[in-house]
Amino acid sequence: MQETNKRIDIISLGVLNVDFVMEAGDKKIGEKILGKRMTMHAGGHGTSLSVASSRSGVESAAIGMVGKDSFGYEIINTLEKEQVNHSLIQENKQESTGLATITIRNEMDNLYIDFPGANFNLRAEDILLFSKQISQARMIQIHLHTAIMKPAIQLIKLANELHIPIVIIPATNDIKEFPTFNVDYLILTKTNSRSLCKFPVDNIRDARLASTMFIRNVNKAIIFQLDEKGVYLATKDKMTLLDTCPEATILDKSGMIDFFCGVFSAELIKGTNLEEAVIKAHKASMLCGKMVGVYEAFPSKETLASL
Repeated sequence: MQETNKRIDIISLGVLNVDFVMEAGDKKIGEKILGKRMTMHAGGHGTSLSVASSRSGVESAAIGMVGKDSFGYEIINTLEKEQVNHSLIQENKQESTGLATITIRNEMDNLYIDFPGANFNLRAEDILLFSKQISQARMIQIHLHTAIMKPAIQLIKLANELHIPIVIIPATNDIKEFPTFNVDYLILTKTNSRSLCKFPVDNIRDARLASTMFIRNVNKAIIFQLDEKGVYLATKDKMTLLDTCPEATILDKSGMIDFFCGVFSAELIKGTNLEEAVIKAHKASMLCGKMVGVYEAFPSKETLASL
């Protein structure tokens, strides 16, 4: 694995998968649907978060576990190409690297199937192996997922002890522990807000109600990323609607929220003020939604610099 003495700005924790993205077509052969296109890329929330931050111009690292197989090498090689530090990623010889299938269907929600594989073998105590590197980070970002819940809680506890800011995207299941977390920024979507709050958030009244449920455990801001409806930014002092774009067309939401988070965190590290960081992150995530796929839909460094 990679060795580096370079300080890490942002450490990202999320599942590490290889994504198979399959576009279903309209034609049928008998009972079979004829597919339009299939692509395979390194993915998972951890990869997406760290790539977004790296492309935004900060020193980024991913923490997690992959199998000792070709898919694991694909993830490591991609992170290396993206200038993401992967020295905090461990290999597991017994389990295969996580896989995810994403099926894009016309006028239907995407169908996601996860095979977490080696992600399930990342333990809470593994986080402590990298305490020194974590202690030097300027920010932690985590996309919670059932497969990594215990190590995620350990990382949050350690970051709290070290007074490192934390950005969290809750998963849409197994989030009973969430109310006990002490985080700085909470990022919600229509989907995970429905799971957390038991109602979807798609207007300012609902956003205001939802924010009152969690602001006690959030130090700085709750951010509701609502696609073309814009972003609700809730702090203890006020709520602001930012960057609406009703004319936007979204083809695929698969990588949007992770890219939003990665850009947002990077902008804060670079000293951008909160509202401007939210707006830039939203613009970047909306660019992701214009293309089908995850990794291949991410805006380039040059595009991000121009936003």
